[in-house]
Amino acid sequence: TFPEALRPEQRIDDALAELGRLALTPEANIIKLPNISASMPQMHAAIAELQKQGYALPAYPAEPTSDAERDVQARYDRVKGSAVNPVLREGNSDRRAPKAVKAYARQNPHRMGVWSADSQAHVASMSEGDFLANEQSVTVDAATTARIEHVSADGGVTVLKDGLKLQAGEVLDATFMSVGRL
Repeated sequence: TFPEALRPEQRIDDALAELGRLALTPEANIIKLPNISASMPQMHAAIAELQKQGYALPAYPAEPTSDAERDVQARYDRVKGSAVNPVLREGNSDRRAPKAVKAYARQNPHRMGVWSADSQAHVASMSEGDFLANEQSVTVDAATTARIEHVSADGGVTVLKDGLKLQAGEVLDATFMSVGRL
């Protein structure tokens, strides 16, 4: 983001650009963990840590007052939050969290504020009929062509995607959520 602020020995390859190129290849199977996206506190902490290690990076200007500060803010804004998602999601997107991440989250729950008794929102989970309960996977034995169809309750078929070229060994995964169980 700021190559001009780095000494040659501090510079590294642009891994995000490399992953973006890889995502466009048919061989790519990229699993993006949730923590690859930076929140503002994480970004501030990372900038401070790099500055302490001798990297001449500018601080993130929360309220820029000059063109130079607006440029710095814009350059950081390109890499914060979910900036990596559009790059990596050129291919398919599997957004399931790994078991280790789920286990950590269960053991270290996020502290929430007090839930207001007059809140009109309600959070619920499904014990059955959700995406996980209905998931099915198949591995393609030989190269073939496939299509994706929606079959309605009355038996009508709508082709959603046709002419999908599949390679031998490719994994197809599909699921649905039961509206009735929801």
